[in-house]
Amino acid sequence: MKMIKFLVAALSFIIAVTSCKKANFLDPRSVNDLTEESVFTDSARTIAVLTGVYSNIYNNFNPHRWSGTGSFMDATDETDQRYTGGNLVPIVMSLGTFTAAYAEVLTERDAFSFTVAYRRIRSANLYLSKVDGSPLSAGLKIRTKAEARFLRAWYYAMLLKAHGGVQLLGDVVFGLDDDINIPRSTYQECVDYI
Repeated sequence: MKMIKFLVAALSFIIAVTSCKKANFLDPRSVNDLTEESVFTDSARTIAVLTGVYSNIYNNFNPHRWSGTGSFMDATDETDQRYTGGNLVPIVMSLGTFTAAYAEVLTERDAFSFTVAYRRIRSANLYLSKVDGSPLSAGLKIRTKAEARFLRAWYYAMLLKAHGGVQLLGDVVFGLDDDINIPRSTYQECVDYI
């Protein structure tokens, strides 16, 4: 009886191993073939682009998140946002410990906020320019286009709040080789655009 169980198990194992195809669902798939055109021919990937625009909209208790520097109000008793760290510019300056090295860190943080915001603005512009050719339903296209326009305005509003007038890209989706030396818009032009 043991021999029959062993033969059945061995035969089942041999059949299972030899009947498998060489390529199965666990094989890695190439993602190098993703292009703007291929992404917007798939409804799930199209929505994933919009989801990416949402990725930095989360609320943060820090009202100066986009500038990264804080304000002088934060170093006084006139604020409702109290910080425990000493890394904000006003606190560091009031303590007399502001150095050139700290200024470099602030420049990197400000560059990060611009980078994040403008990446999301570009993604929103890309979505708006390509969504009409996607397989989404007409109603979903209308709703998600409105969401993308709102998100673009939100990122501009955060930049405007932190830095004043900023560069307005409009609906243009810049490529790697495009000249993006755009003059800074005035505060009022940014408000009107938003």
